[in-house]
Amino acid sequence: QAQMSTFSAGDVGLTMDDCPHWLKPRVEAAFARALGSLRPAEIPAEEGGLVAQRVRIHSLTGRADLNGHHGWVVRFSEEKGRYQTKVESDAGESVLLRPANLEVAADSEDDSPALTLLDVFKTVSGARRNLFHQRALDWIDRWQMVLCDRSRQNSAAFRVTHSMQNDDRHPGRAALLGLPTSDRLLDDLAENECIVQFFAVWGIAERIACWWGNRSHARNQLAEWYEAEGDFAAAEPLYALVYEQSRAGSPHEAASFADRGHSPIRERCMYINNYALCLKRQKLYARAIQLYREAVKMPGCPPVIRQNLAQCEMQVNKPTVGHVTYVPPEAAAALKMTDEADSAARDRIKELGNDAFRRSRFDEAIRMYTSALAVDDAAPVAEKATPAERSKLLSNRAAAAYGHDDYDSAAADAATATEIDPSNAKAWYRLGLAESFRPLRGQPRDPAVEALLQAIELEPDSGLLRSSLAEVQARRTKEEEQAARELPPNAIDIGACRFGDTPLGRLDRLVGTEGLEAVTANNGWLRGVYEAAALWHTGLRDCQAFRRAGVDVRREAMHKLPAGSAQWAAGTGAGRELFSVRAVDVLRPMSDAVFRCDEADICCPMLAWLEGKQYNNVQTMHALNGLGQLLRSKGAIIDIAITSPESPTKPPLSDAELCRALLALDLTKPDECEKVELTLRFGCLMYYVMQRLAQSSEDEEGEVGGGAKMLFLLIAYLKRILSVRNLCVYAAHRTLAGGARVRPLEQHVAEHQLCATHQLFLKHGDAAASVELMHTAIAALRASGDAAARLARALEESYAANQYYSAALKSTRLPDEAFDEGMDLRQLESESSLQTWLLWAAEAFPRDPRFLMKLATHIYGLAVHGLSERCVELPGERRRVAPTVADAHRLYLRAAELAEASLLPPSEGEPPPTAHLPVRYWWEAANSLAASNGSDSRGVELRRVRELAARAEAATAMLRIFNIEEQRNQTNTAVKMVLDATKGRLGTQKLTRAEHRRLTRDVLEADPHTIRQAVAKYYADAPQRPVPKRMAGLPDVGPGWIPGAAVPKVGEAAVPRVG
Repeated sequence: QAQMSTFSAGDVGLTMDDCPHWLKPRVEAAFARALGSLRPAEIPAEEGGLVAQRVRIHSLTGRADLNGHHGWVVRFSEEKGRYQTKVESDAGESVLLRPANLEVAADSEDDSPALTLLDVFKTVSGARRNLFHQRALDWIDRWQMVLCDRSRQNSAAFRVTHSMQNDDRHPGRAALLGLPTSDRLLDDLAENECIVQFFAVWGIAERIACWWGNRSHARNQLAEWYEAEGDFAAAEPLYALVYEQSRAGSPHEAASFADRGHSPIRERCMYINNYALCLKRQKLYARAIQLYREAVKMPGCPPVIRQNLAQCEMQVNKPTVGHVTYVPPEAAAALKMTDEADSAARDRIKELGNDAFRRSRFDEAIRMYTSALAVDDAAPVAEKATPAERSKLLSNRAAAAYGHDDYDSAAADAATATEIDPSNAKAWYRLGLAESFRPLRGQPRDPAVEALLQAIELEPDSGLLRSSLAEVQARRTKEEEQAARELPPNAIDIGACRFGDTPLGRLDRLVGTEGLEAVTANNGWLRGVYEAAALWHTGLRDCQAFRRAGVDVRREAMHKLPAGSAQWAAGTGAGRELFSVRAVDVLRPMSDAVFRCDEADICCPMLAWLEGKQYNNVQTMHALNGLGQLLRSKGAIIDIAITSPESPTKPPLSDAELCRALLALDLTKPDECEKVELTLRFGCLMYYVMQRLAQSSEDEEGEVGGGAKMLFLLIAYLKRILSVRNLCVYAAHRTLAGGARVRPLEQHVAEHQLCATHQLFLKHGDAAASVELMHTAIAALRASGDAAARLARALEESYAANQYYSAALKSTRLPDEAFDEGMDLRQLESESSLQTWLLWAAEAFPRDPRFLMKLATHIYGLAVHGLSERCVELPGERRRVAPTVADAHRLYLRAAELAEASLLPPSEGEPPPTAHLPVRYWWEAANSLAASNGSDSRGVELRRVRELAARAEAATAMLRIFNIEEQRNQTNTAVKMVLDATKGRLGTQKLTRAEHRRLTRDVLEADPHTIRQAVAKYYADAPQRPVPKRMAGLPDVGPGWIPGAAVPKVGEAAVPRVG
């Protein structure tokens, strides 16, 4: 006997009223099939075939009063040949009637199909004839078993859809995968609905629970079928139905989960995940994010939900702005966020935007506010926002744009907001802030000041408004003073560029007065700066011999003359022996200068003083162009340029030609070793110069359209340099280290050409073994003669790899629209491929701390975001782990130790390594330690944080000799705030992550403007270091002791200045 249980008649999902309208016809048809199977219609009426039928009584003579009434046939009496019929009347009497007095009638419309089916089942199973009783039992078992078997078969078929990408989902895909038809799945769903309602009317809680879960499963299967066909809109209501009924919290659903041994929270989270994924595939991100956030609030939410939420938020937080020029967010049609159009949806999406803004996710906030405005545009008149509400939306979007330093868009939105609602003080305030960072365009009155005055008029008691006005007025005064000294375009203010007032000039004076050894005795980084500057100035001085040839190259390119014609006419052809120095003796010092110190901008200035003369950046560029022309004409380097005088859009060597040349290298020949070495050196040197020029051009012109184009070209050039490097390592592996040819790798290069950088492993498909073989190949080069050893040192230089990561990371933050249509964006890295690339670089260049630091920063960001999926790899570990702040701290610590090691004197016979300033690494290590919560999750001892901060302070002393203050950034400010707040506590006491977050929230988690204000506020009372007076009245003739020996102290014999 089945256990009986009471239930609420209004329980969601148990009646025909709760059935979706589009499914009701199929459910009614399923009930009709069930009734047909259960009733013994094939048995003649004279033998009991009318059992469980609703009948109409007619032709009675003795009881004529019953004629025309309807009744229910309960059983058949074989002895009397009559039917026991229960008459539908107030009396409800039961009579025995002959078959001739009964005719089959339609079932009662007052009863639900489920109730009718239950009456039939009970009647048939309760009949005294064994035939009828067994028929009922067989029917109910068969009905359930057939449906269960088919559901299991469908589940196996649908597994292939779980890993399908969106591009693979299209009409006809279900048939190709061998999935059941939609009609079959709809019928199965209708049958499940029938069974649930049948047992609900019967009141058997155990069976209701079982089939409740089966029905949800059938709904999900039908939704998956629609998704396989790419019809996400059809799948959405099915997922929504499962989700809504799950939210209702039916006890039958809870019993279903318990019967299957499933966690209710997990199952409901997965229902939400299915629904949200369907919305996400339709780009209805606002609704999807709401669902995911609802799920992550549940205790025990599966990690995959958090991961999907993070991915969804990444989609809406994709860059909407460039570094200088604004790129508007996608139109509502391209990124709908939602398909709703009412005031409730507008307010809900606005709150999502507010939440994103509070978390400094400005791209996401911009999209949300834009979507809310689009919803308001599409809403009916009665649902539209009031002027004040719409003004707030525009003002909020202006704040988000301002947070991105996108002042043009912020000003435009804020101005529109003030037009709609002139009483919106926040809009006037944001308009003033945005206008304060925009250049004045001949307006008689300053729009920033005017806007802030208007805001103060609306809110006269606001101290924030008055302080902002004072700050803007002070900045405008400073700008006016600078404008009074403005020079014509492209001119160089020599007076503002006095060498003696630069950091390098101060170092030069110290070396001249104190001596080199005294200045750099305990400061390896300062020695690296000095040595790099000496190499740069020596090489740049000698490079001026090639400047005329560089001018000719420039003239040929501008006037599209044949290569060499201008040089020949001027008598400066690179093919003639007109130079007093060897090009190689110029290239090596200049490239070594770029490699020697991590702050090449200090050591290698484009504006240089040489032997009392000043050379600007244009003259320096002409000199390097002439150097390159000489090297190419002599065949001393491989031409890896990305353009040529003959064709500004095509390189001299195509990708395929360059790959063939590199794969054919024979590094047993010294000439070929030197050729590749000089190619790498010249490529890095030219990239440094191009990057400096592009940087100054962006700073002066402030346009990102051109900036994106230049960035694309720089990335393409770096990719060529890295490909030369990696294919040269492969050649060394094959020709010197005794490695076999790697056919898959060569085929990969032939197919992808220069699209590959870190993919060029020596052992195809085995990254770990490939890195080891890479170092083995370079070691073999180092032992194969002087030329090969010089090439090995060039291969170990990480400058190009470091610059490639920085440029590629910058490109991921630009929208696709910033690049020209003719650019192949597939050449750019994605965020995921860049993470893999960074791991490769950290292992390929193990002595460079910058890659470890960048990898640590990436892991720290993921950990702070709360991502718990195994999504990162650590150097030396070929397995994915979940990101933690502790892992980031270990990497920061390793990076700091590498930076310190780079400052030690090199071993005898070894070239000095790149000098890295350790201060930034120690601050990051201290901050990550403070945020790590300790190994026992109870906090970290304060003494350990203080020790790392002390090492950072000691490293800062390396800068003070230049009179350069340490960079007042988020990290060191956060650490100092923690130390100040805990200075009264014992070192053995612990600092928890929660306390660290509370103390540093304003400088680590706020929007950029708030962070700047918080940092400035922290240092407002700090004592300022005195700025040395300018060298007024003294001739500024450039370095006196860079390069060259230190001059003696006053009173000793003078040493002639060389430089």
